[in-house]
Amino acid sequence: MITNDDQCRISSDQLTKLKDHLKLTLEQNRNDHWIRSIEIDAIKSQIEELESDLTHYKMLKSGEISVSQSHSFQSLPKILVQARIACGMSQSDLASQLGITVKKVQQYEDSDYSGISLDHLIKVAHLLKVDVLSHL
Repeated sequence: MITNDDQCRISSDQLTKLKDHLKLTLEQNRNDHWIRSIEIDAIKSQIEELESDLTHYKMLKSGEISVSQSHSFQSLPKILVQARIACGMSQSDLASQLGITVKKVQQYEDSDYSGISLDHLIKVAHLLKVDVLSHL
């Protein structure tokens, strides 16, 4: 899942490289057809996954899709990241509103909010307008 603009930019660059590599691979005339076929399938799979992630991030960010208000407690970390993006809030914005460092927000998101206190988790959810109290 892409969680910020830097990751979006890096993923876009990687997608371009993968598409270029796929084009070169398709143009190659090699004798090892089965290996070439496996390589092509792997590249296509990575391209599809990146395209899906990029589309999802851009749609969340533009407001084309919204974050579900009905969710399980287990899905909360993913919902919080999606809600932040859908609110147009960067990791830096969230850090500022919470009075913590951007690095701490990145750590929270990278670890699926493990290690965060319940009080702090509720504060994050409240800022992002995600109702967690009904799931506790």
